Amino acid sequence: MDLAKVVNLFESKHTAQLADRQATAIIQLCKSMVNEDQQKGFFYRELPQVARVLELIHGSLMNKNVSVTP
Repeated sequence: MDLAKVVNLFESKHTAQLADRQATAIIQLCKSMVNEDQQKGFFYRELPQVARVLELIHGSLMNKNVSVTP
């Protein structure tokens, strides 16, 4: 899962309300960026997309489209 696909999941009219699918994509993105074999992280050029993903997640939480569970 890449950043562009995650942003598209949040912004596309077909998937904007699919919170479970968005959450799964976020989890996959995080797992692919940090793993025990090789910590990849984000490149500097990806920071605008990372910021956009964080804004979209925050917006979903504020609109109560999703919830945080411990």
